[in-house]
Amino acid sequence: MLPEISLDQQSFREILDDAVKQISRVYPAWTNYNAADPGITLLELFSWFQEMQQYHLDQIGEKNERKFLKLLGVCPERMQAATALVHVTGLKEDLLLREAELFFAGGIPFETAGRQQLVKANVALCRSLTEEGTSDWDLLRVEPGRKIRFAPFGQRPQKGDTFALGFDSPLPTGSQLSLYFQVFDGHPVKRNPIGEGDGFQPLARLRWEVLTSQGWRDLTLVEDGSHQLLQSGFLRFCLEEPMASGEDGLFWLRAVVEQSWYEVAPVLTGVYGNLLEVAQKNTLADFREYPAVPGETIEISLAHRLEDQQLFLQREGDGFRQLEEDSVQLLSQEDGSLKALVTVGEGAQAVRVLFWDAPSLRELLVAWADGFPGQSYRVEAPGIMAQDLELLVKEPDGLWHVWTQVEDFDSSTPEDRHFCFEESLGRLSFGDGEKGMAPEGQIRLERCAVSEGVDGNVKQNQIHSGPSLPDGVQVTNYWLASGGRQGETLAQCFLRARARLHHSERAVTGEDFEEKVRNAPGLMIQNCRCVPVSRLSQKDGMGENGVAVVVQPFSDGRREKLNEGYYRNLYGVLDRCRLLGTRVRVLSPEYIGITVYAEIRIRPYYQGAEQRIRETVERFFHTADWIFGEPVQYSALYGCLDTLDCVLAVESLIMEARGTGVSRNRSGDVILPPNGLVFLSRAEYNWKDGE
Repeated sequence: MLPEISLDQQSFREILDDAVKQISRVYPAWTNYNAADPGITLLELFSWFQEMQQYHLDQIGEKNERKFLKLLGVCPERMQAATALVHVTGLKEDLLLREAELFFAGGIPFETAGRQQLVKANVALCRSLTEEGTSDWDLLRVEPGRKIRFAPFGQRPQKGDTFALGFDSPLPTGSQLSLYFQVFDGHPVKRNPIGEGDGFQPLARLRWEVLTSQGWRDLTLVEDGSHQLLQSGFLRFCLEEPMASGEDGLFWLRAVVEQSWYEVAPVLTGVYGNLLEVAQKNTLADFREYPAVPGETIEISLAHRLEDQQLFLQREGDGFRQLEEDSVQLLSQEDGSLKALVTVGEGAQAVRVLFWDAPSLRELLVAWADGFPGQSYRVEAPGIMAQDLELLVKEPDGLWHVWTQVEDFDSSTPEDRHFCFEESLGRLSFGDGEKGMAPEGQIRLERCAVSEGVDGNVKQNQIHSGPSLPDGVQVTNYWLASGGRQGETLAQCFLRARARLHHSERAVTGEDFEEKVRNAPGLMIQNCRCVPVSRLSQKDGMGENGVAVVVQPFSDGRREKLNEGYYRNLYGVLDRCRLLGTRVRVLSPEYIGITVYAEIRIRPYYQGAEQRIRETVERFFHTADWIFGEPVQYSALYGCLDTLDCVLAVESLIMEARGTGVSRNRSGDVILPPNGLVFLSRAEYNWKDGE
């Protein structure tokens, strides 16, 4: 470990005393060292300056702290907007919401992402067709927001099991639709969350179909955020053919199990249509870009909440030129939004449309750069989100150029159009001409959004008001808004970086492999253990660089072994984190049943002794309390029984076990294989009364 270097080792008095001691050597004629002497006053002043310099030199400035974090591959996290799920009910007609529509929890805005299709159709009936029989759940009789519980594919999903959703009216074709499945997550062992890029392979294959006039047709999914009903999420799809009603008058979608590796049958607590995912932010400026062909007219749909103000730019090379007014024709559409017919000229590559909230915002977010190095500007809009901030600069060539946001200017060249944004101060900073270009011309924000951060984590049933919805339509959030946070301070970032150093992405020790297995995305791990390779048989051929991990999946009371879905995911996780040359093997549990024969003499007049003894034996063999491969000690079971106050004597105790790799030693202990896990198969007792 490097020694800690301190530059601030002298106090003011020590510095002054050292200086006074040097007077006689430097200038012998100076003999008055009293505080009234002007020379001593000057020495006190210079000593004070030196003490301040030492103090500041000994500190690590903010700039250096950011550089140290960069070396560690860490940077302070930006402010994050909270997200919430908003349910819209009571629609009489289908409704298409524009992009970035606002809902409100009091004065706190929440914004939709993209255009949202709302439908009048309701999920009326959920039907399960399995080997266990047919089950129906009438959702129209369930109050909105009230949780229900049903297993869509029964308790043991098998190939061919069907789960169907019946709607009281047909869903529209040609638009992206979504359903939200709320999956029960109250098991003793939680399922690890599944994120984007985790490499998770689903534990089931479901085929979705829609009932049409031509019978059941395959339904193409755009997104499955539930990952085959493993976690709560959206199912997004687009109907290509109109729905047809069944004999019961309902309009049906269904999921058919093609392959099942579920360790626990999915349980749904709700199915919701017209459920919107909203973010706690308010977009003040935004843009959209469309491809263009020179000399042709393109049609652009301006279905954006900020469509009241637009600026049309034509891409030419690496910049944009503002289009003349006679090149743009605005038309009103039936849904109330605007459409633009844009005629582009020579050299056009694309058309970019800029939107902003109000005419005043255009003046508020515009600055004039003078071309000098080290420029900085305050943006007078509190709560700006750095990740939603983009700039355009109208440079002396008459073109608008895109400037890119960076963390710092360390890697910037004089030709790079880069800027930095300090979120806490709301300040834009530009380069000095050597590290980043110095802007000259008009600056404007082409994308800008503000958020409340942590204050956006509102409680349930707080979001009520929304856009101009029809009469009778109700809006609410059944669940808490979550995920909102303020920007991370440097101190908080250092703590996170320190914790990160203790969690390597590579697995080296047995504990590392166990941690990776326990956190495998999408799996429910009851128990796992890295076992010594020496305990494996020679035919396994693992070698000295081998690692064996025994994994027990959660089974909800059943003695479940690893299936193909688990093997694929576990090997995928371990292959990504193992060192080069390390061979990894995943072992499924070998459940070893133990039969107990006991002859016990009970103390006289003791009530409930037999039941207590049975419970003691069952508790001793409780599977969750055992470690893989741990021997079953005869003396331990004997001691548990002999120490009971209701037992006079344990006159006979026998344990029998059968299985691959099972043996017994002279002490009567049952020796298990490295992946062995015991359970009580049977217990027989011979009761004797005490004398």
